Amino acid sequence: MKHFPMKFRWPLSLLAVIILLSMVSSTVLGAPVSSSDALSPLAWNHQTVDAPRLFSNMGDRSLRLDSSGLPHVVFGGDHLYYAVYNGAAWTVDTVDAENGVGLFASLFLDGNNRPHISYYDAINGALKYARNLGSGWEIVVLDQASTTHLTSSDDPEAVAGRMAPGRYVASRDGWSLPPQLPDLSSSAIEFTPVPELEGVGLYSSIAIDSAGSVHISYFDAVNGNLKVARQVLGDWQIQAIDSGGVVGMYTSIAMSGPGTAHISYYDATNKNLRYAVWDGLKWVIQTIDSNGSVGLYTSIALGNKARPSISYYDETTEHLRYARFDGTSWQAQTVDTDSEVGLYTSLAFNSTYQPSISYFDAEEGNLKYAVLDGSSWRIEIVDSEGMIGWYTSLAIDSAGIPRITYFDAGEGLFQYAVRSGAAWITSEISQSADVGQFTSMVINNAGFPHIAYFDDTHDDLLYAYWSGTGWVKQKVDWVGDVGLNPSLALDPNGNPHITYYDLTNRNLRYAYWNGSSWIAGTLDATSQVGLYSSIAIGTNANLYVAYTDDKNGDLKLAYWNGSGWTTMYVDASTDFVGLWPSLDLDSGNKPHVSYYNQTQKSLQYAAWEGTSFRIREADPTGEVGMHSSLELDANNLPYIAYFSDYEDALKVAYWNGTFWSRELVDRTSITGLFPSLMLDGAGNPHIAYFDFTHNDLRYANWNGKWYFSIVDTPGDVGWYPSLGLLPNGGIAISYYDATNGDLKYASSFPALRNYLPIIFGEN
Repeated sequence: MKHFPMKFRWPLSLLAVIILLSMVSSTVLGAPVSSSDALSPLAWNHQTVDAPRLFSNMGDRSLRLDSSGLPHVVFGGDHLYYAVYNGAAWTVDTVDAENGVGLFASLFLDGNNRPHISYYDAINGALKYARNLGSGWEIVVLDQASTTHLTSSDDPEAVAGRMAPGRYVASRDGWSLPPQLPDLSSSAIEFTPVPELEGVGLYSSIAIDSAGSVHISYFDAVNGNLKVARQVLGDWQIQAIDSGGVVGMYTSIAMSGPGTAHISYYDATNKNLRYAVWDGLKWVIQTIDSNGSVGLYTSIALGNKARPSISYYDETTEHLRYARFDGTSWQAQTVDTDSEVGLYTSLAFNSTYQPSISYFDAEEGNLKYAVLDGSSWRIEIVDSEGMIGWYTSLAIDSAGIPRITYFDAGEGLFQYAVRSGAAWITSEISQSADVGQFTSMVINNAGFPHIAYFDDTHDDLLYAYWSGTGWVKQKVDWVGDVGLNPSLALDPNGNPHITYYDLTNRNLRYAYWNGSSWIAGTLDATSQVGLYSSIAIGTNANLYVAYTDDKNGDLKLAYWNGSGWTTMYVDASTDFVGLWPSLDLDSGNKPHVSYYNQTQKSLQYAAWEGTSFRIREADPTGEVGMHSSLELDANNLPYIAYFSDYEDALKVAYWNGTFWSRELVDRTSITGLFPSLMLDGAGNPHIAYFDFTHNDLRYANWNGKWYFSIVDTPGDVGWYPSLGLLPNGGIAISYYDATNGDLKYASSFPALRNYLPIIFGEN
């Protein structure tokens, strides 16, 4: 099956859900689906095939220096990580191994140099706190959303405007449905100032006062409040300190004495910079800057006489701003007047109370550093050439040497920079990657899975297979931005062949394993072709590829006859056709293709009849046929699973040789996206698909009636599944875990109904 050419944006589910399925009547498989059909309690064996670290949204205080001047940093997203530099190398430890934790991580070191960390749990919508006791880590949930409070659209075509937590926001994000492709020539960066996460604990910032009590400021996105968690006599107290509209994003906290907290934050309702201070009896709240849309990416630090100063971004002028309290009133000034400068600010003072700011220059994609010399600001470029300088955190040691941690969004690198004389020396802390999108899986004759998939961080084509003892992972193609929507097939010798889209040149690519290495090249160099492809290998070892001509709105076919490639048009009507093609070959090696007609919003089917393709309308009911998955039965008759946008449901269509039969399989929610279909030896269908409402992976199969199972939940898992049947009667599914940015694999025995997991290594 084929998938969207986009990186979706979607909110994570914050709480686990219990789902009861009610079925609709059947007109396809000979018996009505009764009310007794329900979730089937299959046991699923889950494995993570490829799981690099995934992290983002580090706070302005994710870096701290210990008493020896050595840097400590925290970061996360899939899990919470803590790194320490020992003077020669970075050591990275996993503090919290739960899934979907670690966004907005903030760090403070106590008098014993032991770390205290506040961070966000995206799956449960919770604020968490971790501290090192010397003998191990203590982890506490401090505040949590009481309900899952989602505002998702009921139209899956509208999800293009969503952002998934931990995804990197670049120019290709938010792609609309084809044929409208992004301008890949543009280097502009698309920012989402307020990630669409609806939980409690976003933008956390942590500090410890002189009495040893911990204070955490954070944003309650469910209620739109600024909140504080603080220890009082050893107990935690939670308080909403500003609830006038949507307030509390981009919080930053500093302490000036026992219990005296200073907090800077953004008022999204009025688009102002705000400041709150505890005077010993109550919270005093002030608006510091209200000139236009100001106050994003705040960072607070205390200068001489514990007077607060704040760095922040002026969205109206696109400049970096700085405000300080002079003892009587607040004074604000512009620091950097270049365009789009001042995002992800971090403010620090040296021992003589000279302020410095690290920040991101979005216009040039650079990390910048500004220091106040007398009455003027001196500005330097610390690191450049890319999308370098997100999520900065600045600290200055006792010798006045600045240290900065930051994120290279282009390469997914967490970096560290330290001033050495007049130069900046940079080093890598950790590599992040978002992998597993657009999976395509084939089971070989030994029952081992082979999977092609996309690395969205580096825009590379990847491949993984089970060797019998472990997963082997390979990089197939990395020249330019390549690898979108891969389709995989194995030849009679078991060698993989993959077709995929070249984002840089906008054409169809093809790669194959020659027994010792990967050979990759352009299959169709015509501009704007190959956005979706589906490959099949005949019993004669010839290759067939169906794919979209996005420029002309046609469906094309490429055929390898053993000596060269031939291309032809399958459907070149005046309609825009050919989206999400799914190709299968009949017993005579003749190609059959299901696909979507975007103009008519219908499911189409084309079959080669010796001299030309015969085209039929498989489902004309309107707004149906997206993401089709086709397989021919033993009689060479087509069976197609697809998404009905009209019903927000999973559907199937079957041609019996005379007419089409169609059925709604699952319509309990917005479900049925990206279906992957296979028929077993008895001709019964097995379908893996994604449930958009509940953000989980589902499975349905027909065996006299429909059986259903939730394969993987909670979190945001199950995108782009690819299903395979195992020789021992089991089934297997590869899919994308959006919460953790991982490629995953699940297997079970639905055919035998013995509910036992199958192997392939550890869970």
